Amino acid sequence: MFGKAIVCSDAAAETARYGFTAVDRPEGCLVLAVASLGDKIMEVKSAPEETKSLEEKKVGVKGLGRKKTDESEHFVWKDDIKVPCGRLVPSGHKDSPLEYNEYAVYDPKQTSI
Repeated sequence: MFGKAIVCSDAAAETARYGFTAVDRPEGCLVLAVASLGDKIMEVKSAPEETKSLEEKKVGVKGLGRKKTDESEHFVWKDDIKVPCGRLVPSGHKDSPLEYNEYAVYDPKQTSI
């Protein structure tokens, strides 16, 4: 959906799918990372038409899902890093193809593992 990007989510239910587990492959791997979307964040409800320019400009993209973490349960970590966490609540984006919010960055320097 986001082209050649590093994709993250604020919902554990979504990230569990990234681990590629299945009945015949019960073990998966998840990596906890901090991703900086940058100053200019593009919010989308559907797949961007063209991702090449996003990759070149290193734009941070937030895909708006049908569910999001409850913002009243978010907290601030060192250096004013907003950490989305908490129970999942409806987001108001009922027509989104994404079930949960997803975040994409195009420069590995925007992540820290």
